[in-house]
Amino acid sequence: PSRDLTPVAGIGKTQMYLVTKPQSTAKDVRELVAQAKAGKLAYASAGAGTPPHLACELFKQATKTDILHVPYKGAAPALQDVLAGQADMVCDPGIAFPHIRTGKVKLLGIFTILSWLTCSS
Repeated sequence: PSRDLTPVAGIGKTQMYLVTKPQSTAKDVRELVAQAKAGKLAYASAGAGTPPHLACELFKQATKTDILHVPYKGAAPALQDVLAGQADMVCDPGIAFPHIRTGKVKLLGIFTILSWLTCSS
């Protein structure tokens, strides 16, 4: 596809928020990546193929880490298990802000995902 399709116009921008469990010792993304490379981490997602799942997979690919994917039936159950410390992190679509403000979870980063309209070259 990268050889056969040409981007024509940007049609959307989505933000996902990298949120960790309250017990996480990572203070920033760099420390989280180091932890992922040193041991086993698991991330919760809103389900296979959802934007949060794909955002975390892109994060894994960009950081060359192996983080276990644990799919849930929606963003709320995924966040609930991060709050409970059952999963290490989640790529959150924005529902975690009340918990971030109260310190129940940690916001470490923001992903911006761009969508493009393409045509064949």
